[in-house]
Amino acid sequence: MLCTDWKEYLERYKLLARECKICIVPGTLVQNMGEKEEGKPVLHNVAYFIDDKGIVRGSYQKKNL
Repeated sequence: MLCTDWKEYLERYKLLARECKICIVPGTLVQNMGEKEEGKPVLHNVAYFIDDKGIVRGSYQKKNL
């Protein structure tokens, strides 16, 4: 997945959970946070827990990619 499209993917996963009425943890999304460290973008690797209503109930951010 492209780092710039992570919000779109998260919205699709939320819709899927709501449509199927299931709780999901769809793996991790690499997010470009737009900040810069030493001229490089800061990336976050985040896993979300989405409930059966399509609401994000929790997240976990890996410390090392």
